Amino acid sequence: MFIDTQKLDQLADHGTDVAIIGAGPAGITLALKLSAKGKSVLLIEAGGFEYPTEEENDPYVGRTVSRPYPLEASRLRYFGGCSNHWGGWVRPLDREDFEANEGIPYSGWPINYDSLAPYYDEAHKICEVRGSEYNPERINGIDQLNLFSFDKDSAFRNSIFRFSPPTRFGDRYRADIKNSPSVYCILNTQLLHIERGENGKCHLVLLNANKKRVTVHSKRYVLAMGGVENARTLLYSNELNRINLGSDWIGRCFMDHFALTTSRVLARTAINYDRTTNSSGDVMGRITPSASMLRQPGFGNLMIDVYPADEDKSLGASYLENPGFFQGLSRGWHYTLRVVTGHRPNRNSRVRLDSNLDVNGVPRTILDWNIAEEDFENASFFITKFATTIGATGQGRLKIQIKEPPEISRPLGVGMHHIGTTRMASNHEFGVVDSDCKVFETSDLYVAGSSIFPTCGYSNPTLTIVALAVRLADHIGEEV
Repeated sequence: MFIDTQKLDQLADHGTDVAIIGAGPAGITLALKLSAKGKSVLLIEAGGFEYPTEEENDPYVGRTVSRPYPLEASRLRYFGGCSNHWGGWVRPLDREDFEANEGIPYSGWPINYDSLAPYYDEAHKICEVRGSEYNPERINGIDQLNLFSFDKDSAFRNSIFRFSPPTRFGDRYRADIKNSPSVYCILNTQLLHIERGENGKCHLVLLNANKKRVTVHSKRYVLAMGGVENARTLLYSNELNRINLGSDWIGRCFMDHFALTTSRVLARTAINYDRTTNSSGDVMGRITPSASMLRQPGFGNLMIDVYPADEDKSLGASYLENPGFFQGLSRGWHYTLRVVTGHRPNRNSRVRLDSNLDVNGVPRTILDWNIAEEDFENASFFITKFATTIGATGQGRLKIQIKEPPEISRPLGVGMHHIGTTRMASNHEFGVVDSDCKVFETSDLYVAGSSIFPTCGYSNPTLTIVALAVRLADHIGEEV
C-alpha cells in the first residue's frame, strides 16, 4: 500500500521487518518477494510517480572529473527508478565473469555462476522475458541471425541477448505494491543518512514530503538507490558516525560499459547481428571472447557488434569475388564494427563527496570516472584478433580506422550502468559487502543493485540485479 507521512510516523515508532530505500528494479523486487514470505516492508522512494522537476532533482546534481560522464541523465529519481529508461536488453553474466583472473587485480566474485543460476530463472519471469536459453546451438530458428562461424578452438564465440518488453517496474508492479497489505511504500521521502549506535544497530534519518526529519527503526535495512547514491549515502553517513559503515572501498571501482566504433569489415552479404524475432522471442547476436581466452591472464570480457554501413571505396564489395581470399563468395558488403566493453576494477575510478551541499544539506557527488590504459589495450587486442580470425577462415577482411584511445576530454558512449561502488568481496580488505550483500561489520545493513558487482562483464546489469534481489530476499527472509 502507498502511505502518507502520518502513517510513516506510526511505522517509525513501531518499525517493520525490513526497510528498503529505493523503488527501482532491486527495491521493488525485494519488497514483493519479502512480502510473499510474510515480512512487513517499508519501501522508501525519494521521488514521486512522475519525472522530477528541476528542484526535485537537485540532490542528483553533481560534477565529474577525469572523463566526462552524464551523471544526472543516467539516474531517474522517481518510482521505478532506472527501469524507466531501460532498453530491455537481457543476458546473465557469463560464467567467466564470476571467476578471478590472475592478470586482473580485484577480479572474481565470492559467489559463482551456479549459485546464482536458480535466481536467474525467477529474474526472467519478473523481467517478463520470453525464453531463457542463450546457447545459439540450442535456439530454434537461430539461422535467422546470419552470424559469423567460429569453431570450438576459436578465440571467439557467438553470444545471444534476449529482451524484456522492457518492464517498467514502476508501472508493471505499482498495483502489486498498492494492493499488498504488508508493503508500505512512501514517496517523496529522502534518506539523509544512516546512524549507527554504540550497540552496532542502525536506524535511518529521513526527510519526508513536509521537510520534517523522521527517524525510522527496522530489523533490517537495504540500500537500493543505485551505484552513485548507495556509495554517497555510506560515505556521508561515515562522516557523521563514530562507528564506520563498510570500508575504504566505499565509492571505489566505479565501472560502466562504454562503446568504441573502430573498424570497417568486408564480409558476405546479409550478416545479421541485429534484433530478430523467432519462436522463442526476440534474440540478438553479439561476438564475444571464448571461455578459454577469458581464462588467460589479463583478458577482460567484451562484445563486438557488426552492422551494415555504406560501401568503403578503398576496398570495394567486389573484392570479395577474389577466390584466393574468400570461401567461394560472390557477393559481399561493408559493415561497421563497434566494441562494447566494461572495464577492470580500478580503485581510482570512484564516487566521492563534494564540499558543496544539495538542497537537503547533503554533500553533492563527485564522479571520477577513470578508465585504465589496459582496458583500451584489451579492446584493441580483441579487435586485431577478430581481424586475424575472419581473415584466416576466409570470412572477411577488417580495416582498423581508430587505433589510439579517445582523448580523456572526449565523451564516450556509455550504458549508464553504475557498477562496483559497494563491491562484494570475501572480506572487508577487498570490498564493502559480503557474499550475502551485508555491509561488513554490521548486523542489519545490506546493499542491493549493481553497485555490489565486483566486475561488470559486458551484459546489461538489470537481469543480474533482479536475480540478486531475489537471492537477498531468501536470505533476509530466513533472518527476520
